Amino acid sequence: GPGGLLCLTVVQARELRYAASGQKQAVVDAYVEVRVGQEVFRTPCVHATPAPAWNWDFDVRLPAPPGSPGALDAVTVRVLDARALGDPGFLGEAPLSLASLDLTPNSPPVNLWLPLKGSRLG
Repeated sequence: GPGGLLCLTVVQARELRYAASGQKQAVVDAYVEVRVGQEVFRTPCVHATPAPAWNWDFDVRLPAPPGSPGALDAVTVRVLDARALGDPGFLGEAPLSLASLDLTPNSPPVNLWLPLKGSRLG
């Protein structure tokens, strides 16, 4: 798009757990949903680990450069626990503002650890 191409890579998570469980970590079947505007991207599920590694890339066409009028700014990263039956378990989410990253065309990668918040299950 006219705003360029945003390349996102979901690398890994560590010590995944349900906040109310009291466990230091849990063995989960984790995957990630990344929401950028109206688009939702998903990683594959990594089974039976509290520290999944996805190394999964997403390319997002932006309607306008970050920080300019009409730009998409909010990115939401959600980590979920796949289950055989029922809805996935919610392990947490992290908001990310593209404008706060001071991205420019062809800028080098920005490496971030995003702390997860809001697990509602125990």
